[in-house]
Amino acid sequence: MPTPEVYRERYARIAHLPDREKGADLLVLLGELRKYFQKFSQDGNVPQSLSACLEKLIRARHRAAEFAERLQCMERKLEFLRMCFLRDDLTGLWNRRGLRLYFNEVVFPNIFTKDYMVFFFDLNGFKKINDHYGHLTGDRCLQAFAKRLVEALPLTSFIARVYGDEFVAVVPDLTVGETRGRLIAWFGKHPSFEIRVPGEENTIVVSFAIGATNVIGSDSMESVLERADQAMYRAKHDDMGWHLIRV
Repeated sequence: MPTPEVYRERYARIAHLPDREKGADLLVLLGELRKYFQKFSQDGNVPQSLSACLEKLIRARHRAAEFAERLQCMERKLEFLRMCFLRDDLTGLWNRRGLRLYFNEVVFPNIFTKDYMVFFFDLNGFKKINDHYGHLTGDRCLQAFAKRLVEALPLTSFIARVYGDEFVAVVPDLTVGETRGRLIAWFGKHPSFEIRVPGEENTIVVSFAIGATNVIGSDSMESVLERADQAMYRAKHDDMGWHLIRV
């Protein structure tokens, strides 16, 4: 049977393992120690109280493992609720709360070392679509546009639906000088997309306006969105369908 020195060496090795890997090895070691102390207790060489203490230690370890499992379950539930709080139910994109969190935790802390461009999107004639085809088709239109943005923009983009038919995208590592070429590459010279309406023979072509602006150190989220929103309204009267305000 192993000597106490061997157990001490094994425990020392387990102590250096990451917390998530300790549990199983520690339970095995405790089981062996229990047998070890029980044997010597039967021989009369070890007091019964020592074996009883070991039993208490094992039971405490089991309770701690159960508590850790319940805690992890609660953490998963909280993360799920947090994500629901920050997501748009209809499109699955981030919502305005998620956008604010992104600005506060990512954009502003890195504003002096990275470039960020903000794009404000608005669907042209969306109210007419709702009035003529109904709100269910309007919802499908918003979902189709959300998919269009996700497929067109870089994977590093942060895309949010902030109001009814208004969307915002933050694209990192993009300069003002690169913006025009990227917009044409992403959306073409006349930004639009198509949706199919159940019961209709032809598809609907929906155009959209894009306002763009860069982010500077003195900005707040509100000032950036206001500037991008102004650019978007100018874009509605621009043949290109997009407008850039540089600061």
